[in-house]
Amino acid sequence: MAGDIGKTLNLIQSLEENEQYEKAIEELLKLHEKVGDNLEIVKNLAMDYEVLKKTDDAIYWWEKYKSIDANDTISYSQLADLYFEKDRYRYYMNRAHIKVIEQKNSQAADDFKKAISCAQEDKDVYNARFMLAVMYEAMQKNTDAIQEYLRLLETEENLNIYKRLVSLYKLESDEDAIGLLETVIEKFPQEEEFKEEIANLYYKTGDLKNALKYAQDELTKAKIYLEEQKNDEALEILKALKVTKENAPKYHSLCAEYNYNLGEYDKALENLNELEKVSPNSPLLYQMRAMIYEAKNEEYMSHLCWAKCYELKGQIELTIDELLLAHHSNPKDERAIMSLINVYTRQNDNHSVIEFCEKLYKIDEKNTFALKKLAEFYAGHGENMAALDFYEKLYVCDKTNMANLKLLAQAYEKVRDTQSAQKAWQKYLERAPIDEETEKIKLKLQALENSDLQAETSEGFLEKILGFFSRR
Repeated sequence: MAGDIGKTLNLIQSLEENEQYEKAIEELLKLHEKVGDNLEIVKNLAMDYEVLKKTDDAIYWWEKYKSIDANDTISYSQLADLYFEKDRYRYYMNRAHIKVIEQKNSQAADDFKKAISCAQEDKDVYNARFMLAVMYEAMQKNTDAIQEYLRLLETEENLNIYKRLVSLYKLESDEDAIGLLETVIEKFPQEEEFKEEIANLYYKTGDLKNALKYAQDELTKAKIYLEEQKNDEALEILKALKVTKENAPKYHSLCAEYNYNLGEYDKALENLNELEKVSPNSPLLYQMRAMIYEAKNEEYMSHLCWAKCYELKGQIELTIDELLLAHHSNPKDERAIMSLINVYTRQNDNHSVIEFCEKLYKIDEKNTFALKKLAEFYAGHGENMAALDFYEKLYVCDKTNMANLKLLAQAYEKVRDTQSAQKAWQKYLERAPIDEETEKIKLKLQALENSDLQAETSEGFLEKILGFFSRR
């Protein structure tokens, strides 16, 4: 079939090249009847009708092309040209959609506004206004988007519009979102997702009575009971509930909260270990751990957990504050220091990185991470002797690491300790695989040996001269 289509399209192309567009269209229509809405066939029909200035037919096929591939700007562009004189509403709508695809939202919004002003029918006004509201959302002009959606509701009680409005109201004000949800629930009582949403908002604002009134999910009810310290009611729900992949994170966090309420802190931590298995990057996980460690008067662990919570939320300044508090509460523990080094590294704060690497080194002089960082720092600042000291210690701590041996050899070269560099490179070659790099190292080693020989020869000649003068 594909071969037949190809042959027919070649024939059609030949007809088009000879400007036999009527015959080409005849063949294209036959082919379309056989194979349906093939994109190439539809496109050729649209273009051939356009050449013959049969505008209505060209529009028909370009509209069909658009319905097949809504993300290709060619149909919108052609339709905009065809509608320019014929229908200003559709001209602006097609032009706006080109801007949408190109992600030029502000320009698209302007064209949707013009489309509204040119629309003759209510349904056209509705479609253009809806797209205008979507553009305002994309530009984060929430107030403008809300106004456009409210205008749409004056025309039609549309569930999708209410959903969009609820999302926007929640960004602006919990109280306003609750007010809107009350209206939506009254109009669409069968839509349980709105009830669950308003329950969560009431919970967030501290109105537990109304939260419980609207809650549909059993775990939401358990959460409300735990907030009210009605632990037995919450436990009854948790015991009866079947744990699934979907509800596991919420279930384990509520079990932890239950045990926290009872003062069973170690059990609560066990619950959070289960939560970590299903949701390892949840800020809530570390927030709850922090609260439990606070209750256990374990200041260091509390600060560490708060730091991780803030890090997962992207609040870097608070992360650093908590890690510094952790470090001050237990200066000898390496976890806070390593976390600070990692955060400062991501912030490109090299001064602070080195400061805490030095602290790490003072705690553990065999810490290879700190040794390498300090060596790189001093080497980068041209302090080659200081760098060499750390590279030597790094190698001693991990003699099996070929990379450390290579770094040591290079460090000896920088301080012009040729003999030590030779020994290091020789040791490296004993264990390194034979490849292009080792061949280069052999050449380097040969050059070092030659430079040593030249130095010895020069030194012998100088001694002879000095001896000659001393005898005189």
